[in-house]
Order: sequence, then C-alpha cells, then structure tokens
Amino acid sequence: ETIAWPYGLEDVEAAGCNLQDWLEKPLLILLGEEDTNPKGRNLRRTPEALDQGTHRLERGKTFYAAAKARAEAEGWTFNWTLATVPGVDHDNAGMAVGALPFILENAPETGSHTDK
Repeated sequence: ETIAWPYGLEDVEAAGCNLQDWLEKPLLILLGEEDTNPKGRNLRRTPEALDQGTHRLERGKTFYAAAKARAEAEGWTFNWTLATVPGVDHDNAGMAVGALPFILENAPETGSHTDK
C-alpha cells in the first residue's frame, strides 16, 4: 500500500527531485533515543500519524524503514543513514551536540581551499 506525503512517500517532490533522486542522496536521519513522549508538544495525533508510531523516535524509525524498503523494492541505491543520540529527547541543543561527530566526519580538511 502506498501512502501520500506527509504520512508516506507517495508523490514526494523535494527541491525538484523525484523520489528516486531523493532516496539516492546522502541523508542522515538523526533521532533522540529519549524522544519517546507520546504527548509531546506539536506531536500530531491523527490516525495517519499514529500509524507511524506513538512518539517521534518510533516515527523516525518508521520513516527510515519505509524509505529503505521502497528503495530496495525499486532496485534503487539507498544512501541514507539512521543514527540515534543517547540520552536526548526532543531538544535542539542535545541534537546539535549529537550531530557534531557526523558533521566533523564529513567536513572538508582544514587548510584546504581554492583561490579565486
């Protein structure tokens, strides 16, 4: 069964990319391991949202799994990464600290630049 965006991956268009392009781009899905409050502020509680999970951690994992399954079913390359940040709930500062290792891992080497 296919489900339309924003609850599924059907009819997704992001920045001019079709779904295959989107799934083949490198993307980090970073989730807080403690983001498990089913009554969190601004957390949608529609039936479609609840089908994805009762809290943000479950929903993030569901979204990643659906994207991976779709890429595999279509025979597309899947370049997304799923990672979690221990001890962090729905907190911008905690997630930023948790993202730092991924940012540093992918940062260009220091001292290298091009002259214009």
